[in-house]
Amino acid sequence: MGNYSERYSALKRRSLRSPLSAVTKENINEKQEVEEKQFFSVKWFNVFNLDCIDDSESEIKKKDIVSKLSGIVFNNPDERDSAIDCFINSLKADITHQGDRAYYSVISDKILMPQFSDFQSKEAYYSTLLHELAHWTGHPNRLDRFKKDSVLDRSTREYAFEELIAELASVYTSNHLGLSEVLLENHASYLNSWLSLLKNDEHAFFKAAKLAQKVNKYLIEKKENG
Repeated sequence: MGNYSERYSALKRRSLRSPLSAVTKENINEKQEVEEKQFFSVKWFNVFNLDCIDDSESEIKKKDIVSKLSGIVFNNPDERDSAIDCFINSLKADITHQGDRAYYSVISDKILMPQFSDFQSKEAYYSTLLHELAHWTGHPNRLDRFKKDSVLDRSTREYAFEELIAELASVYTSNHLGLSEVLLENHASYLNSWLSLLKNDEHAFFKAAKLAQKVNKYLIEKKENG
């Protein structure tokens, strides 16, 4: 997160599905009524650094792909969701739309976002904003997660852990708000930091999931309480 969370480049990115996918199952209760229960299953994706790929024997060259993608500009075909906008506005977070990066600044306690039109879908926009709002909840005046300076250093486990919390919280809150398909944009370094964190601490994912649920609860209750 440094002074901010450089998680996305809105104009230059590729889409990855969330490592969490919602699964719904129907059960028959004691009254012989159908009940639906939803839970999350985990999926992992292999992501490779472009510099580690040898294209010497390939007909398709890396430079050709990069040159095609470098100029991509999305024109969001979706319309804003008034209900979700109402939810976000009720949080009274300081959100400014400018530039081509989404991040939360701990020092200024502000969120910067690209324009809605710069995203490829409303799901991409709202899941990105919810990720940054999850970081926003870590401020000392809220859930107070930034007690160590190392959480601002992107080379540390604390930084990676905070990113994992924010990512999971984005999924939970997106699901609560009824976003049908959450597309989470991620840089390979973030996925790598998650994997490294999980490798060193087998309970890290579940610890982060618990804190992410706390973030989700905080946002929902703040909206309800005004």
